[in-house]
Amino acid sequence: MKRSGVVALAVFFALTTVLTTAGLVATAQPAAASVFCGADIAGLVPWDVATDSEIDGQPTRLYGFEIGADQSTPSSGTMIVVTDKEAYKIPFVDARFVPYPDDPKRFYSSGHMFALPEAAKISYAWVDDATDPTSGKDATCVTIPFEVKPNPDPSASASATTPSTPFTLDRYSATTATFLQKLPAMTCGATYTAPEIIDMPTNTDFWDTSEGTHAKPVLARISLGSDGRPINVLVIKSSGSVPVDVAAQDTAARGHYKAATFLCSPAASTLDYEFDYSVRT
Repeated sequence: MKRSGVVALAVFFALTTVLTTAGLVATAQPAAASVFCGADIAGLVPWDVATDSEIDGQPTRLYGFEIGADQSTPSSGTMIVVTDKEAYKIPFVDARFVPYPDDPKRFYSSGHMFALPEAAKISYAWVDDATDPTSGKDATCVTIPFEVKPNPDPSASASATTPSTPFTLDRYSATTATFLQKLPAMTCGATYTAPEIIDMPTNTDFWDTSEGTHAKPVLARISLGSDGRPINVLVIKSSGSVPVDVAAQDTAARGHYKAATFLCSPAASTLDYEFDYSVRT
């Protein structure tokens, strides 16, 4: 059985943020704490007040966002957003969730709005603390930043036609973002660098006949420490064959990786990797 792998887009990484006089300093989060948070960010888009539509590439005060979760239990917490120069915090209260139509194991909230003190472009956002669905208490989350990118499907945005009487910010029930701090200068030249695969074992030999001559690809989520070493490998999409899934987890655990960085410091991270196995006959 041979393996060929495809790296999926790695957009999640885990770290904690420590407020100091020097700014936001990224530090590695203990492995046990990087497994689950009561909420994360499902989406965040810049919004144009005058046209009441999503916009790309322009500073704005108003942003829309949705909270995501792995359960339907309502959640409250605090979101952190960062521009190129500053960090802000925004509370969300009693977010309620419904399942995604194409993924009943994932849930998302209705849309919410927040307003910055002045127009700016947000680069990243993450949930800093949220209600723990098990204990019902507020708990600090590992940081899972959401990168704000241009809309790949502009046609999905609202109409950009300015109405005869332009809307104003007062029209929206937007939560006011609270200034948190100035960001330190990025002496390394990049706010975030994604983790990289240095070496993945090229093949694993074993026999498995439960799926005939071909098993479906395995999608694995690999959690890495700030030293780049694998902490945990979770099967996100099974091949339908236990031996094949176990082989994918074992292969990922034996791989070598380069750690992600955030704010010029090494950070724990998560990346998705697809293992495509086929049986030699």
